[in-house]
Amino acid sequence: MKSDIVGWVDGINRDRLSGWVLQRSMPQRRLAVELIGGTGLKLSVLADRYRADVHQAGLGDGHYGFSIPTRRLAGQTSIRVVTTQPQIVLGRVDLSAPVLDLAVPGFFQCASYSLKIDQPISGSLLTGWAFSQSEGYRRHILSLRVGENIVERRRATLYRRELVNEHCDGYHGFAFPLPERPTRSVALEDGETGLMLILPP
Repeated sequence: MKSDIVGWVDGINRDRLSGWVLQRSMPQRRLAVELIGGTGLKLSVLADRYRADVHQAGLGDGHYGFSIPTRRLAGQTSIRVVTTQPQIVLGRVDLSAPVLDLAVPGFFQCASYSLKIDQPISGSLLTGWAFSQSEGYRRHILSLRVGENIVERRRATLYRRELVNEHCDGYHGFAFPLPERPTRSVALEDGETGLMLILPP
């Protein structure tokens, strides 16, 4: 079933944790995001900041960003980022990593579905995996977009050893060649779930 909520946690840059989220069926709505720490810390922020990359990807008016200073997360080793009403996990950030905006792999989870982008991203290749725990042998079809145009579409069928267990055979990886110097935002989209991840410039 295609998700109505799309979003991404960018990670930490310049002492701020940032990301974006929107509801496809109600693009004028600004969603609230909650940051939950391992010690019970809870912070709420409205995702209404303008994001040019989101706007250039053809998603509404672009006012779906959130940002919070890391000083407000003091004492936490990890943070879980979720939307409220409905509650969907956007991602997790490891605050103990030495290089927070590069060392933490891009990761998205919604119910039993997970998508990971390997980091740091190679200059010419985008790799990762897409997997549904509840449908262990399903291969997701992913599309690479530049702006509003699909430039490549592939099924996630490459072998990833770290996924192998009694519920998963490991054949859920993907690899996309990245366009050189794109003039518009580049995004990875799962056509079945509706998830769209905009890549950092």
